[in-house]
Amino acid sequence: MFKMIHLGNEDEIFEAEIAIVPLQSLYVHEEILEEYLTKLIRLISKSGVFKHPIIVDKNSGVILDGMHRYTALKRLGYDYIVAYLVDYNHSSIQIGRWHREIEGTIPANFLREIESKLSHFFEINGEFVRVSFETLEEDMNSRKAAFGIYVEERRELYGFYCDVKDIHEFFYMIRKTELMIRNKLNNANIRYFSDEFLKNLESRPYRGGERKRLIIIVPRITKREVVYYATRGRIFPPKTTRHIIPIRPLFVNYPMNLLRKSGYDLDFLNQVLSKMLSQRRILKVRGKVYIDRFYEDDYLIIFS
Repeated sequence: MFKMIHLGNEDEIFEAEIAIVPLQSLYVHEEILEEYLTKLIRLISKSGVFKHPIIVDKNSGVILDGMHRYTALKRLGYDYIVAYLVDYNHSSIQIGRWHREIEGTIPANFLREIESKLSHFFEINGEFVRVSFETLEEDMNSRKAAFGIYVEERRELYGFYCDVKDIHEFFYMIRKTELMIRNKLNNANIRYFSDEFLKNLESRPYRGGERKRLIIIVPRITKREVVYYATRGRIFPPKTTRHIIPIRPLFVNYPMNLLRKSGYDLDFLNQVLSKMLSQRRILKVRGKVYIDRFYEDDYLIIFS
């Protein structure tokens, strides 16, 4: 294991470890996207090293980030993976949201159609109610409302209220709603964005023209809920959570051939990891930057 210590804001200490762990000891909490997984398997098969550790809660074994890398190694027949083990309960680890933006205009009665189909599919009583942004947030937090839809061109916000209080079901309702809207709008693209986008959305002037947007506003999920459902095998749809951690390691480049069972025990594999990383140059850089993708974390540790 390779230990990392980070001094954050107000001298808050964040400790974590990079370690080799068995795949079978981990839990996923989100579904994967097969089209992305296919590409990733192809890339990993060609590479001789495992680049970036997946992020794992050390207390529960739940994967917070890296579901596709985990699944790729599992399908390729590997036994171990490089993980960044963190204390999920640490106050500096945040869960953000991925709201959905879809371009297009839907008929005025389409919300009632969605309402009817959701009620039938999930065998619930549900309806859309026009609400304010403040009320929607309060009702989603108390699990009274499953999600919201903001119709930009009409400047109207609706919350979906039903007799189910299960956050896991809520996200499958959201997934079903995405698909219904996409089909209605001839496979319109869905874009995902953070809470920052919601600020002042209601007061933002609508400029008319061709670009009309529907915004699906999703509820906040708690850390307890992530762990509870994952460890019970109830997996959420893709883009349910957005984990932001204080500091993330990249480019550990651990040899792929050591991630299969080959006579070496786990202690030896971790000794190799620790010795390898201790001999590397370490760069600590500010996060919220694009490298091979966008990293929202406060800081990044790059092994070079």
